[in-house]
Amino acid sequence: MEIKATVYGSVLYEGKIFSMAIANCKYNGGGMMQAPDAVFNDGLLNVTLIKPRSLLKIIFNMYRLFNGTITAHSMVFSAKVSALEVVCGTDNFLEADGESVGQGSFKIKILPGYLNVFSGLG
Repeated sequence: MEIKATVYGSVLYEGKIFSMAIANCKYNGGGMMQAPDAVFNDGLLNVTLIKPRSLLKIIFNMYRLFNGTITAHSMVFSAKVSALEVVCGTDNFLEADGESVGQGSFKIKILPGYLNVFSGLG
């Protein structure tokens, strides 16, 4: 799949990808760390793009998703952003928290401090 990812009009990444994750926390999918540098309250989204590689190379490097070294690999591009627009064809499949949400281009923006959570109330 080929994409063009921009941040407020500036190109962040353009080209083919195997997979893309946008996260505000480190973990997903049963302990995978697709965004090992993510901090849930820093007001930023972490973007992790895995570039196309052979299936054998992808399988051989799967362990990196679990030990937090995926973004150090040359087949991976990562960045921290506050907003992102991704333009792509309809051959991609989007999911949010494991649920299918459609196909095609999208925009995403983090809203810092938008959700207040109270705990320990008696």
